[in-house]
Amino acid sequence: MSKQYAVVPHPKLKREYKGRLVRTTRELKNGWGMIPIGAVATVSHQSPKGSELIFEPCDCCGLKAVISHVGMDSIEFIEPITEEKMDEKKLNIETVDGHNELSGSATERTYCRI
Repeated sequence: MSKQYAVVPHPKLKREYKGRLVRTTRELKNGWGMIPIGAVATVSHQSPKGSELIFEPCDCCGLKAVISHVGMDSIEFIEPITEEKMDEKKLNIETVDGHNELSGSATERTYCRI
């Protein structure tokens, strides 16, 4: 089962970005390769030019991508959903046309095509 994440508000101070989990909101690319929308990363460094992101290792090959100078419009801050949080929020189950659907769930995506 893949990890689930909840979107959280970004920290007020940029110096508090370091070490936080983020998810890409658009496709990122540099001279090395392309990272798709929804890839999960950790902010390793924050500067006036943007964030440096270290992505989670690929499921198939273990490769970790690093991209720097990423702007705020390209990422959203997330945190893992734990069993305790699932029990507290009841997963926001909504009824649509007599069917129960989950709202607000996000899953991790892999980005290697090797």
